[in-house]
Amino acid sequence: MRKPKKDSVVQEKTIEEMITEECISLESMLLIKNAAYNNSLHSEPPLFPIDKITGIQARINDKLNRIKQVGLTEETEDSVLDLIGYLIHLRIALKLNK
Repeated sequence: MRKPKKDSVVQEKTIEEMITEECISLESMLLIKNAAYNNSLHSEPPLFPIDKITGIQARINDKLNRIKQVGLTEETEDSVLDLIGYLIHLRIALKLNK
């Protein structure tokens, strides 16, 4: 079996190793943010009643709109991570809604 191609910028790591690192980093970020926000995406909103799935979809829409307006820059790098996180939360909400 051939080794996967390595990115020319990152010469020491395989794509598989980079995927693993990204997933571990994302897991850590999601758990920290979820605790910091007291599981707010999956809890009843305190002020305005809104379906959890709709609320997550609205946040996904906001992140996509920000990326569309600003483009993919260092300024929106956090928006990309947040977007990935919201997509994971959406999958969880859909599973919980079955």
